[in-house]
Amino acid sequence: MPELAVDTRYAHECIDICYGFFSPIEGFMGSDEVESVCKDMSLPGRTLWSIPITMEIGGETSQKGNFREGGEILLTYHCESLAILKIGELFQLDTGRVAGMVYGTTDSRHPDVRRTVSRKGKSISGEVTLVSKPEFQPPSTGSG
Repeated sequence: MPELAVDTRYAHECIDICYGFFSPIEGFMGSDEVESVCKDMSLPGRTLWSIPITMEIGGETSQKGNFREGGEILLTYHCESLAILKIGELFQLDTGRVAGMVYGTTDSRHPDVRRTVSRKGKSISGEVTLVSKPEFQPPSTGSG
């Protein structure tokens, strides 16, 4: 099975999706969902939603194997299995347009605009199924 190593942000988003924190979303959004959220601030089914939940391949992720729509990939975090993603769509996200529509600005001084427009890879959508919960380091308290 092809593999995709994800960073901490994507690992957290996989967990949030699978635990239902992003309900009714069951995976990373495809182009139609992104367009609906950007244009109407809602999912295609009219559920209010303000920010697209997307995953980029390239940039902060590294892949092993070929990805194809309808296939499955293993998402890994720190070389450990995290989740299975059933690929719905591979698409190019117009990051400048998305940033302008979602945040109301394309000013790179806005941290989320800067993060959005820095994405250079393709986006991948699909349903996520958690296979194991990763261990995250707790924040340091600074005390002894």
